[in-house]
Amino acid sequence: MLLANDSHPKHEKGEAAAELARKNCALRQSSQDRLAFFALLLIGLRNMLLNPTKLAVFSY
Repeated sequence: MLLANDSHPKHEKGEAAAELARKNCALRQSSQDRLAFFALLLIGLRNMLLNPTKLAVFSY
């Protein structure tokens, strides 16, 4: 009896491993994006604190 590729256990394991790898990659990219965002936020905050004259944009 021949089995279709879709129902073969090794094929299913390979698909599950590939899906897990894709999710892992997406999660890693999301974490890197989040870290980059907060790093830029901290750099901007530091620059604002070091140059307080630039904070007075709306002063009259």
